[in-house]
Amino acid sequence: MAFDGQKRTKTRILSIEVLRIVAMLGIAVFHTFQPWFEFACTGLAIPESLLWRPSMLGILGTIDQLGAWGNHFFIMISGCFLLPSAVRNATAGKSGARGVAHRVGRAFLVIVPYVAIALAVGAMAPDITSASMYSFGWLTQGLQFIWVYLILVALTPCLGKALVRMKHPDSALAVATVAVYAVNYYIAFVSPGDTWRSLFEWRKLMSGITYGLSFVIGGWLAHRRLSRVHASSLLCVSIAATILVETYAARRVDLTLLNALSYKSTSIFSCAMAVGCLALALALPTGTNEQNPRLSRVITSITSGMLGFYVLQALFSKGWHQVSYDLLYVVLKQHGQLAFITAGVLFSLLFFVTLDMVDIFVRQPLVRRWLHDQ
Repeated sequence: MAFDGQKRTKTRILSIEVLRIVAMLGIAVFHTFQPWFEFACTGLAIPESLLWRPSMLGILGTIDQLGAWGNHFFIMISGCFLLPSAVRNATAGKSGARGVAHRVGRAFLVIVPYVAIALAVGAMAPDITSASMYSFGWLTQGLQFIWVYLILVALTPCLGKALVRMKHPDSALAVATVAVYAVNYYIAFVSPGDTWRSLFEWRKLMSGITYGLSFVIGGWLAHRRLSRVHASSLLCVSIAATILVETYAARRVDLTLLNALSYKSTSIFSCAMAVGCLALALALPTGTNEQNPRLSRVITSITSGMLGFYVLQALFSKGWHQVSYDLLYVVLKQHGQLAFITAGVLFSLLFFVTLDMVDIFVRQPLVRRWLHDQ
């Protein structure tokens, strides 16, 4: 058997759960500063009287890595837990269809209520959300990461069967990684294409393939666990490399290089940091919900609302991006760039907490009540 399935457990590894929260905060910060990074890469100073300092360009470039890092990390966590289970099912001759249906169903219990709300709000206040019955880009493109995740979940049984039959999975994964990031290098540095891409444009599909690779890497880490020394070394080196290359590009004021380094899911630095984070979490002493019940309840409550946060912020990005832009514009103009960064981080934290609490205390109780009544 190529991959060994780990024994299934209902306990949660708290180090991974904490990293889920950190990753989601990273995604929130990324989305807050994303328009500003795009302004910086086009050479546009906002407000017009200010110039972006090289140090600020480096900070914005590094922040832009957080979005892809968080996405890679979440996909790797899923692969870490789902692929070993798929290998066990394939070895035992089971389909695993029930588990797939359960996970997809849980995701739709988050997506469907918020889509309905977005459509209702969009009919009355189109400045808040792009949701409309007359177009579907807001649903397909806006939630593209969710659809990628659900496709990977649906394909998990097939991946499990493939891994069981594969004679040299380590070599195959190494070759696939080199191939995927060679194509990503070409996309980022040679042929980035247009800013807007259709859902089936080859560069867009390459983004999904890249996340699929991260999914498999997560399963590989569950099987080939790195030592704490190797995992921490990988994480430190990847973080240092990210900061160094972003600083180098910023000091040269090379806006093209800055944009290419942080090019969406294609960034090898974001992927490497995600690998280091997950490997280190798996290498640390396992603290579980049974050992720390109170802490676990708090952490798992927060993580239970994170998919809701992701869906909400995507569906209502038109409205909250305008609010954050107006706020940070004033801060930048009146108080400078350090205050601008501080205000953006604090806004992201408050934004995450607010939407996470909405999901925990509004959607989840309503869904539970609806399921109970069925």
